[in-house]
Amino acid sequence: MTRKRMLTLNDGLKRLLFALPIPFLLGFVWFYIPASTHYHIEETYSFQSTEKDAQVRLAIMLPKSGPYQDIDSLAVSWEGDETRESHGSVDVVKFTGHIEAGHKKVATVAYDIAMCQGRVRWEAPIEDFQLQPQEGIESDHPLIVETASQIAETPDRDNAYQIFRFASTHISSWKGEASINGSNPDARVQSALKSYQTRNGVCGHFANLMTALCRAAGIPAQSISGWSIPDYPPLWSTTAGPWQHPVGTHGWVEFCTSGYWEMADPSAAFRMPVKSVWFGRNDGGHLCYGERSFIEAVSKKMKSWAKTDGKIVGGMTGPYRFMAGTDANGVSIRPEAMLKVVWDGRWFNSFILIVLMLVAWYCPGLWRKLKQSKLVKAQHGPSFRHR
Repeated sequence: MTRKRMLTLNDGLKRLLFALPIPFLLGFVWFYIPASTHYHIEETYSFQSTEKDAQVRLAIMLPKSGPYQDIDSLAVSWEGDETRESHGSVDVVKFTGHIEAGHKKVATVAYDIAMCQGRVRWEAPIEDFQLQPQEGIESDHPLIVETASQIAETPDRDNAYQIFRFASTHISSWKGEASINGSNPDARVQSALKSYQTRNGVCGHFANLMTALCRAAGIPAQSISGWSIPDYPPLWSTTAGPWQHPVGTHGWVEFCTSGYWEMADPSAAFRMPVKSVWFGRNDGGHLCYGERSFIEAVSKKMKSWAKTDGKIVGGMTGPYRFMAGTDANGVSIRPEAMLKVVWDGRWFNSFILIVLMLVAWYCPGLWRKLKQSKLVKAQHGPSFRHR
């Protein structure tokens, strides 16, 4: 083999060895280096009446600031009456007004979201229900109790992690919402026990199973309802069509050990080879509305208010969270949403890593060439032009 070919092979091997760790380094920077994410959300709800004048009601649920999120700059636009109510972890904005036949009436809510990426811990009181059975969280069932005792001997963080790992691997996730509504219409009300027995479920079922096992092991826990915001690049703006939303409905768990609360996402860990990424950490895209059963109760109150002296013309419990009602026929509502990524420190950290890798790759070669050039000049001395 010629010397030139040997040098070519050596260069190729060096490039391969240099490139191999790049995906792992990018993953480490993305998930483990602290960063912040900032978003702007704008939701528009358009009423239209085709037959006659009507009175309309609209209730919209909005998230509040919490341990791993800040909600700011709330702006509301509506030609009519507006009231705001606080319901624990969420706010509810209520609109009432009159719409003429053949006309439209539009309500708009906009706000900014700031979230952190990295480990999150906070102190909060423990409620009785966070250690007791609930609908869909059968922490007192013998099968759940026996499994919890086999996984966790004491209610500490290490055993909470073992429960998290079990929940993330025991269930085989379905592929999308279509299979939930189509092949198994009971999926939306599937309990932790059924998830354990069938080994099927989506994010909320992973969360219910982990919550039930934690409570059975004496670890306070609650199943959370919220959003999962996709990893759009910075300054990206996207508008969803009617009844669509740029974010997705999601469920995860909050648990408490040694006096501190943390979050865990067993359904996300199902897809990850390194499961610890989703234990005790926020990825900068989990927006919390609150404990699942509490949010469901608030939604029922919104529905009851919206259909006062009339009927419901539209509503969703995720990712839009609203209820709309009217006292007349021929009234419809159309929700639309816009999401803008104002800043995402995860992308910035990744960019810095790539720049450093390029510097590490090219600088040694440039330094060698510069050094060789200086040696050549030193050997031959200064050059003179003779006439």
